[in-house]
Amino acid sequence: MIGGLTLSLLATTASASLFLILTQNTGTAGMVVRGHTGGNGAFAKQVSPLPTFFVDEAVADTVFTPDDVRLVRVGQLVVDANGNGVITFVVPSLPRVRATGLSVGYCALIRRGLRVPHPRWWAAFLAADG
Repeated sequence: MIGGLTLSLLATTASASLFLILTQNTGTAGMVVRGHTGGNGAFAKQVSPLPTFFVDEAVADTVFTPDDVRLVRVGQLVVDANGNGVITFVVPSLPRVRATGLSVGYCALIRRGLRVPHPRWWAAFLAADG
């Protein structure tokens, strides 16, 4: 988890869970973070790179598809021939989340035009968007 966000891997045909060991467990926007799967051979075989996302931990259990608007893609987990996965990503800048305190998921809905923020947040959004 980085800043209240959970790193999530979503496969389109199977469901499973695994954990990643990250070089940082907290970070600011722009920080490079590297990670790898725990142990040896987390996957039974080499698989295609897996899209990897941040999602607000409060809603992580309700996300089931990689096209969920509450996800923020950060990269992909690459699995080698020995079944070990590695990832390098840059912590994304989430200025609207920082400026308003609204959730990543809600800000994603606003960004995609699926929600309109309450007028009390308009000034903060304008300032965050530069």
